Parts: sequence; structure tokens; C-alpha cells
Amino acid sequence: MEMKLTSLLAAQARKPATRDQISQALYNRRWNPEDRSIDTVVGRLRHKVEGAIGGPAPLKSVHGVGYVFSAPIRVVGAAQG
Repeated sequence: MEMKLTSLLAAQARKPATRDQISQALYNRRWNPEDRSIDTVVGRLRHKVEGAIGGPAPLKSVHGVGYVFSAPIRVVGAAQG
């Protein structure tokens, strides 16, 4: 799940992904405000990123919208053009 979320947020390039977009990408269903599964996946991803980089994860909440990567995204191993 964390990899799907990472791919979605990276593809958005600093544009917030709505909770509905995330729910569709991860679970193939519309978001339900009572469902906390997105928050759980985001929390796990933040924990992993913070451990890897030794600081706060650049994964930010956007109140009333969803989540966004707030740092530049660099694809490792991509062809340079």
C-alpha cells in the first residue's frame, strides 16, 4: 500500500491528492469519512520515510483535501535527458 501511495503522490508533483483519489488508488473504492485506513497507510509511510532520511517526512496533510509531498521528487535511475 505504501508504494502505491508513494507513486500517486510522486505523480502529482506537489499537487495535493484528495482522499478520494487515494482511496480509489489504494482500495478501488470511494472515500468514506468514517474510514481511517488512509490515515493508517500515511502514518506507516511517514514512519518509514522519517527513519530513512533521519528527519521529518515531506508528506504533509492538506486540511480538508488530502496529502501532498512537499519536497522535490527525484526519480533515481531515470534516464537523464
